[in-house]
Amino acid sequence: FASRLMQTVRDEEGLTYGVYSSLSDDTYSDGSWTVTADFNPALLSQGRESTLREIKKWIEKGVTLEELNAQKSTVIGQNKLKLSSTGSIGSSILANVERGLKPDYWETYLQKVNSTTIEQVNNAVKKYIDPEKFITIMAGSIDENGKPLN
Repeated sequence: FASRLMQTVRDEEGLTYGVYSSLSDDTYSDGSWTVTADFNPALLSQGRESTLREIKKWIEKGVTLEELNAQKSTVIGQNKLKLSSTGSIGSSILANVERGLKPDYWETYLQKVNSTTIEQVNNAVKKYIDPEKFITIMAGSIDENGKPLN
């Protein structure tokens, strides 16, 4: 999804130098999904609207098979790097145990990633991503209404 945001909000519309989305995984909570963007204060309102429009389109239409396969490849590659040293393996096992998972969770993790279907992903997006519950944080050379300072 982050690639789609960059393509539309940055490349096509020229509203930002960067817009990103990410999932955080926290050992003690369910984590969070964030979207981060940097806008010129004069483009903040338009950039925010464009970003929200793309999120709503993503929820409605879902991910494509190409996007899903690209993300699977990324996750698998990151996981291999994450488990490339004894220390990172130990940290990963500890985090899984703290989450209530079995110590050998990583042995089946990649199989779970590979077997994830487009239907599962799109259903999860519709179930868990609700724009009505978004929290927006704005900072910079703007007033309390998000308008550029003079």
